[in-house]
Amino acid sequence: MSINAGSDERAALLPPTSHTSRTLFGTIGTPYGGGGMVERSRAALFESISQPSEGKSRRTGSTSTGAGGASHGLPPMPGADVLYRTVDLSASVSGRDWLVPARPRLDSNLVRLVSTIDGGGDDDGIELGLHEMAWPDLAAALKVDIDANEPGACQGLAEFRASDRLERDGLNLMTPPAKTPEWLKYIHCYLNYFMGLLFLAGVISLVLYAVEPKEKVNLWLGIVLLAIIVFTATMDYFQNRAASNIMAQIAGLVSTEVVVRRDGSERAIDPKNLVIGDVILLRAGDRVPADVRLLWVNGMKVDNASLTGEAEPQLRKIESTSDEMLETANVAFSGTLVTAGDGVGVVIAVGDACMIGQIASLAGADKGIKTPLEIEIERFVRLIGVISISLAIVLIILGVFVAKDDIGEAGYNAVGILVSNVPQGLPATVAISLFLAAKRLRAANVVVKTMQQVETLGSVSVICSDKTGTLTQNVMTAASAWMPGAPASGDDPADPDSAIMTLREATSSQVPPRAMSVMTENPVGRALLAAAALCSRSRFEASADGASPDLSTTTAIEAAPTLGDATESGFLRFVAKVTEGGFAAMRAAAPKVFEIPFNSANKFQLSIHDGMAPYRDDGVDRVLLIKGAPEVILAKCAQFCAPGAVATPIDDAFHANFSANYDALGRRGERVLAFAELPLGPDSGLADVDGNHFDLDDGTVPLDGFTFLGLLSLIDPPKVTVPAAIDLCRQGGIRVVMMTGDHVVTAEAIGRQIGIITGKTIDDVARERGVPTSAVENHEYDAVVVHGSRIESLTEEDWDAILEKRQIVFGRLSPLHKVEIVRNCQRRGEICAVTGDGVNDAPSLKIANVGVAMGISGSEVSKDAADIVLLDDDFSSIVLGVRVGRVILANLRKSSTYIVTHLSSELVPVLINILFGIPLGLQSLQMILIDLGTEIVPGVALSFETAEADTDRMMGAKSLAFAYVQAGTLQSLGSLFAYFYVMWDYAGLTPSDLWEANNSAAITDDILYMAQAAYFVAVVVQQCFNLISMRTRSVSVFSHPPFSNHVIFYGWIYSLALAAAFLYIPGLNSSLFFNPFPADKTYYWFLGLPGGAAIFVYAELCKLANRRGWSLGRYIGF
Repeated sequence: MSINAGSDERAALLPPTSHTSRTLFGTIGTPYGGGGMVERSRAALFESISQPSEGKSRRTGSTSTGAGGASHGLPPMPGADVLYRTVDLSASVSGRDWLVPARPRLDSNLVRLVSTIDGGGDDDGIELGLHEMAWPDLAAALKVDIDANEPGACQGLAEFRASDRLERDGLNLMTPPAKTPEWLKYIHCYLNYFMGLLFLAGVISLVLYAVEPKEKVNLWLGIVLLAIIVFTATMDYFQNRAASNIMAQIAGLVSTEVVVRRDGSERAIDPKNLVIGDVILLRAGDRVPADVRLLWVNGMKVDNASLTGEAEPQLRKIESTSDEMLETANVAFSGTLVTAGDGVGVVIAVGDACMIGQIASLAGADKGIKTPLEIEIERFVRLIGVISISLAIVLIILGVFVAKDDIGEAGYNAVGILVSNVPQGLPATVAISLFLAAKRLRAANVVVKTMQQVETLGSVSVICSDKTGTLTQNVMTAASAWMPGAPASGDDPADPDSAIMTLREATSSQVPPRAMSVMTENPVGRALLAAAALCSRSRFEASADGASPDLSTTTAIEAAPTLGDATESGFLRFVAKVTEGGFAAMRAAAPKVFEIPFNSANKFQLSIHDGMAPYRDDGVDRVLLIKGAPEVILAKCAQFCAPGAVATPIDDAFHANFSANYDALGRRGERVLAFAELPLGPDSGLADVDGNHFDLDDGTVPLDGFTFLGLLSLIDPPKVTVPAAIDLCRQGGIRVVMMTGDHVVTAEAIGRQIGIITGKTIDDVARERGVPTSAVENHEYDAVVVHGSRIESLTEEDWDAILEKRQIVFGRLSPLHKVEIVRNCQRRGEICAVTGDGVNDAPSLKIANVGVAMGISGSEVSKDAADIVLLDDDFSSIVLGVRVGRVILANLRKSSTYIVTHLSSELVPVLINILFGIPLGLQSLQMILIDLGTEIVPGVALSFETAEADTDRMMGAKSLAFAYVQAGTLQSLGSLFAYFYVMWDYAGLTPSDLWEANNSAAITDDILYMAQAAYFVAVVVQQCFNLISMRTRSVSVFSHPPFSNHVIFYGWIYSLALAAAFLYIPGLNSSLFFNPFPADKTYYWFLGLPGGAAIFVYAELCKLANRRGWSLGRYIGF
C-alpha cells in the first residue's frame, strides 16, 4: 500500500462513487498524536474548574507508548485525555435570555444537534443527534442511501426530496437580525433627561408668547431652544449611527459554489440551494457551505480557529469522537476552511441552524449596556433636572402667591431657571472632544465606531482577550529542539544545564545564532535539519506567474505563503531560514522515491530519499526518514545519535533523558514531533529497490532499527509587542485575562510567556510543598487556570474566588463561556473590554462594555460586533486606546467643571430678580449665547490637555460643589459687581435704586442692555481665568508647561472675539438685547478681572491643599 511520489495526489485521493472503490488509508485522527499537548489536573475549586466534567472526555488522538513501547522500557508519556468544551446556546446568562433559532434545539449542557428532518408522513417527529448516529439510523433519518461499509459512496438525496426540503425550509442563508428602524433610532435620540429639560423650557416659552404676543423674546427663546434640541439629537444620531452587517458579513464566509451528489450524479450548485441530507464533496481550499457530518475523509483538515480558537487546523474523521458538537471530529462547520485533504459529507444543518448562525445570533443581540460616559452624563443631567424643576416650581409658587406676579412673568422666570441650570453646551463639547480623540486614535490605527467608546476605554478595569490571532500570531512556528547528540544549550536561565535549544528569538522571528550554528555545523543538527526539510509535504507557494517566492531574508520567508499542513509549514519556514533558501536544492538533489503520509492509525510520516550521500558523513545514498508522535517514533528506534554523530544503543538512561525533555516541552504547551533515520546502505538489501516496489504491507519498508535524531517543537508564538503591552496594563491597574478555546496547557504556557501569569498556581504551590492541592490555602497562590467544561457548574461564590485573582487564564472555552466570563466581570462592577478576532469571539465582543476586534486577521463577524477595530492587529494599540481614554476622562471632568461653573452666574440674576425685583442681569437668550457660543471652543480646548493620574467620575460631588458653590459663587459676585458698577457709572443708579419699588421709571432699555452686556462680558472674562485654572487638578498652573496646550489660547481669543461680535455688530447686538460699550467706557471689559483673579487664586489654594494632604483638601477643589 503506497503512493508513488510522482503520482497525481489529487486523482489518487478522490472519494469513491461506487461500492467497488476503496479508500487508501482509512480515517485520519489527531495530527501526530497531539504531540506534546499535556493536560494537568487541579484540586479543590481550582482542581475542579480546570478539569472536564466526569464522563465528558474521551481519549482521542492522545499520545501513547505505541506497539513497541514496552520493549524499550519506555514509561507512559504525560499525555492525558483530550479535554472538551461544553456550551448551551439557549442558556440564560445573568437573567438575560439569548434566543436561538428553533432548529437546532440544544440540550442544557452541551451542543447536540437535534433536527426534525421532514415534516409530515412517516418522517414527522423524528428527532436525532445526527453527528452521533450509526450509519443505518442516519440513512433512515435523512432519507439518504448510506452504506455502512462505504458511507463515502453515498448516492445522495433524490432530486424530488431535495426540492421538497428546499421549498419547505428555504434557502441556506442566515436570517438577518431584526433591526430597529432608522426613524425610531432618531426618535430615541430625543428621549433623555437633557432633551426633556430643554423641551420643557421651549414649550413654556412658546406658551408664554401665545399668552403675551408682544413679548417677542419668548418666541425667539422657544425657537432657539427647540432648534438646540433638533441640532443636538441629529448630531447624536449621525455620530452613533453604525450599521450592523453581521449576517451580511457571514455570507462572505460561504463558498460561491459547491459540488453536490444527487441521484448518484455530481454537479456544482449554489450553496444557498443546499438542504439537509445533501451529500457534498469537499477539497483543500473549499469553504464549508453548511454544517456537514463527514462520510469519508482522506487527510482532511479544517481551520476551526474562528470558531474554537485552536491555532492549528484540525484533522477530521468519520467516527464521532465526542458528544460535544464543537469537539467531535466528524463534523465540518459552515464557514470553516478546508486546509488539506478531501472529504465527503452529508449536510445536517443549514442557514440559521448552523453553528456559525447560532453564534452570530448571539452577536446580533443588542448590547444593552450604557457606557460610563452615558451613565455619568445621565446622572449629572438628572441631578441638574431635579434641581432646576424644583427651583422653577418653588419660584413660580413664590412669584404668584407671595410676590403677586402674574402667571406670565412667573412662567418667564421659570424658563430662566431651567435655561440657566441646563448646560446646553456640554453635549456639544463632549461630542467634539470625543471626535478629536477618535481622530487621534485613527492615526494610530485604532478605529472607533461609537464616540463614547473612546471614553469607555479609559474606564476599563479588565481586558478579557482571546489568544489565537490576538495575543499570538496564529502561525505555527518552530520553537525548540532537543538532540541527545548536542551539548547543553544554556538557553534557559532557570536551567542552564538544559539541552533544549531555542529556535526563535524572543522578540523577533530570527533564528538565534547558536541554533544556526548547531543546525549547520553539528552533524546531529545537520541530520535533524535534513529530516525536517525532506520528510515533508509542505512547500512554498509559487507566485501567480509561476516564479519561485523570495526566500532571501527572514522577513521574506515569514511573508511567503505555503501549501500544506500548518505543522509542516512551521518547520519549513525554520529550515528555509537556517539554509537561507538552500533547502530547495537539497530537495531537488535528494528526491522522494517512496512516501507514506501521516495517518491516525500509524501516527507517523515516512519517506525514502536517494541522493543523500553529499549530505552525510557515512556516504550512504539512500536514507529512510520518519517523523511523528515522539513515543511512537522512539518505539521504532534501536539507537540514538550521540555527540559526534555516533550511533549509541538506547538504554534506561536515555529513556529518562528523553522523558524529562519531552515532558519539559509539553509543559511549555508546545507541539512536539520526533525525527529518526535509517540508512539503506548496500547491506540493507534495499539500496537499489525501485521506489514503486516498496510496500508497507509486504515488509519491504523497515519499521524498526531507526536511529533517533531528536525532537522539534512548534508553538503559535506571542506577538512581539504583547508582553510590553500587558506590563503597561498591569502598571495602569488593568488586569488582562486570557480566554481561549485552545488547550489549557497551551494557554497557560502562552500566559506565562507574555506576562499574564507571573506567579504561582495552586499546582505550583502543591508541587513545591509536596501536598495535595486541597491543602493549599487561597492566599498562597496568585494565578488560576480554569477549564471551560467547569464554567457552567460555577456558583457566584466560585466566580468571585476566581475573578478576585489578578492572574487568570481560561482554556477550552465555547462562545457562550466567554459571554459568561464577561457577564461575571460586569456583575462585580468591572468595566470590561474584550479583544478577539474569530466568529467565536463575536458574542462576547458584543456584550462587553467595549469590544475590540483585529482588523487584519479578524473575521468580518467579529469586526462588525466590536466597538473598536485595530487596523494593525497590534494588541499594544489597546494600551494606547486606554491611555487616550483616560486622558479624555480626566479632561472631560475638567471641561464639565469649567462649563458648570458659569451656571451659577446665570442662576443668580434670576433669583435676585424673583426675590428682590432687581432687573435681570442676564436674559435667557443671552445665557444660551454663553452655553452654545463662548463656552464651546474653550471647553474643547481642555481636551488637548495631558492627563493627570485621575480617573474619577466626570462630575463627582466634589467637582459639582467646586463649580456650583465655590468658583460659581465667586464668579457670580464678580459678574454682579460689573452689573452694579455699570448701573452706577453709566446711569447713576445705586443698588437700592434697583429695588422693585424704585426702578420702574429710571431704568430704560438702553441702561438695562448696557448693564446686561457688562454682566455677560464679566462672565466671559472670568471664564478665561477659570479656563487656565482648569488645566490642572492638583499640579499648580505655574508648574505646568504654559504652552503645552496652545489651543487654550485659541479658546481665549475665540470667546472674547465672539463676545465682542455680539456687542458691536449692528443689528445683531440689538436682537440679542445688548448695548455696546461706548468708546469712553471700554474699560467695562476689565470689570471681570477681580472676579477672575479670585477664581484663579482660590483654585490654586485648593490644589495646594490637595498636594499637601490638608484635611481641608477633602472638601474644596475639584
